[in-house]
Amino acid sequence: MREGYITWNADSRRPDIKYQNGAYHGGLHCGNTLDVLIANQWQPTRIEYRHSTGAWYLVGIENDEDILWLTVRN
Repeated sequence: MREGYITWNADSRRPDIKYQNGAYHGGLHCGNTLDVLIANQWQPTRIEYRHSTGAWYLVGIENDEDILWLTVRN
């Protein structure tokens, strides 16, 4: 698994993962699965888009729409 953090890709208008080596995942899509680091523990989740608020979120994660800069792996 590769580790990085969630960032915003303005060109694709969707979240992306920037890896430790500087490479990008290439854009996240609804249903993509990943692990997110919360309180020093990896938690499995998937990313979805909430049309009512226009925000991307992580399923089952508290503060689910505050996803930018979270450490993830996939």
